[in-house]
Amino acid sequence: MSDSFAEKAITQICQALPVVVKEGKNRKARLVMANGSLLAGAAFSNSMVGLVHAIGHALGGVCRLAHGDAMTILLPAVMKYNLETCRERYGELLLYVAGPEVYARTPADQRAQKTIDTLVALRRRLAEQTGLPLTLSQTGKVKREDFPAVARTAMNDGAIIVNPAEADYDEIIGILEEVWA
Repeated sequence: MSDSFAEKAITQICQALPVVVKEGKNRKARLVMANGSLLAGAAFSNSMVGLVHAIGHALGGVCRLAHGDAMTILLPAVMKYNLETCRERYGELLLYVAGPEVYARTPADQRAQKTIDTLVALRRRLAEQTGLPLTLSQTGKVKREDFPAVARTAMNDGAIIVNPAEADYDEIIGILEEVWA
């Protein structure tokens, strides 16, 4: 059930978010976004969240970084971290992220990376339109000297338990370094 909710949420959000950013008063796109957000919440309420949220919660608690900003910054790096464990599922997600045409013309062994690349490109386009930070240094809230406290806090966050690939303190520091600049 969570997978069905998540797949529909991804499709709706990937289609509507660029429209909402460009045309803020587009009621139809805003409704699609609201429904996609509801479905996403239902999906992860039943299946838990993982490392991206563990680090995001820690960045919020230690540095007061807004959770949405943390997720935007961290998602590609954590997907890359989880890639080998989640390759097949990430490959399937390309259908929902990019649509059936892109999915069909992408070789199966390249779909997982194409999913990540598609999300990175979407994030870049949205950042250009909105000024959304793409790195921790751009937020003005996080300092490199915060990384040890963030990593320790993330290690104690319950969301880390369900991450598909186990992460330790040094690996979390590595992810934070990757998204720093």
